Amino acid sequence: MTRHIHVAPCWADAGAALAELVGEFRLDRTQDQPVALYLCSEKDTLLVLFEEWVGELGIPVLVSRGYGRESYLRLVRERAGAEQRPRILAYVGDADASGEDVMRDFITRRSTTVRPRGLRASS
Repeated sequence: MTRHIHVAPCWADAGAALAELVGEFRLDRTQDQPVALYLCSEKDTLLVLFEEWVGELGIPVLVSRGYGRESYLRLVRERAGAEQRPRILAYVGDADASGEDVMRDFITRRSTTVRPRGLRASS
C-alpha cells in the first residue's frame, strides 16, 4: 500500500483557490439515470484506465484490493444504501477462482441489495 503525507490544501490567495475550483467543479451526471452504476476492480492497476474511460461520466469507481476491508465496505454500503434507484455493480477482475470469490465476498458482506454484473473478456 502506498503511503502518503496528508496536508490540508492551501493556496497563495483567494484568486488562486477560485481558479482551481473552476477546474474541479462538476454536477452529478448520474442523478437522472435510471440506475446507480458502480464499476469495481479487484486491482489498483485498473483504476487509471477506469478513470479515463468513465471519469467524465461521473460513474463511481471502486477498487476492492482483493477482499475488501470492513471500513471500505461500510463506506460503499452507506453510499449505495442512500440510493433510491436500482444499483448495479459491474466487476472487472480475474476470471480465476479467487477473482470470482472476491466478487461473491464483496456482495455478501455489503448486505445491501445489488445486482452484480460480471464482465468477461471473450477469447
